[in-house]
Amino acid sequence: MPVELSVDFDKNKYADLMHKVGLLANEKEINKAINRAAKRAADTARAESVRQLAKEYTLPATEIRGTITTRNVSGGNVGATMKISSSPFALPKFKGVTPKEIMPPAKGPVQSQVKKGGGATLKRAFIAKMKSGHVGVYERQSEKRFPIGQHFGPSTPGMFKANEAVNEVVTKLAGETFEKRVQHELGRLING
Repeated sequence: MPVELSVDFDKNKYADLMHKVGLLANEKEINKAINRAAKRAADTARAESVRQLAKEYTLPATEIRGTITTRNVSGGNVGATMKISSSPFALPKFKGVTPKEIMPPAKGPVQSQVKKGGGATLKRAFIAKMKSGHVGVYERQSEKRFPIGQHFGPSTPGMFKANEAVNEVVTKLAGETFEKRVQHELGRLING
């Protein structure tokens, strides 16, 4: 389930500033300025989300960054959104999973550390590369050769939802950034 953070503009909060700007610029210019501020706030929230989640988990920041997008809202509205969307990550994507050897398949135990400061030992697991090129941590479901199950780590939305502190920091920073940027952008319209 994706996570979305919206940066919306409250015209009542900026009534005085909007009145001044309305005398000097048309609605299209004003909306453009607000959208620039909202996009900057969403981009800042994205960067902070990556930074905070990389501090908590052993997943590389590049993997996290690739699952978070920002964009301005469409349909003539003003604002921007940050969307976090991904499937659960295969365990070998996390830096805290050892061994790393895949050819021949590395036999267990597999040490798995998804969250920094945590970890588990998967005694019967092994790491293998499939014909498709996918590398995963697998474990037989019984004493027989098949079926085999794969172990996964959390998805990026799951990591974000599970950490209330990250949520608070990102939301607060996005709000503060938007406050500063919207005043700056509208001030530019007033000052020419």
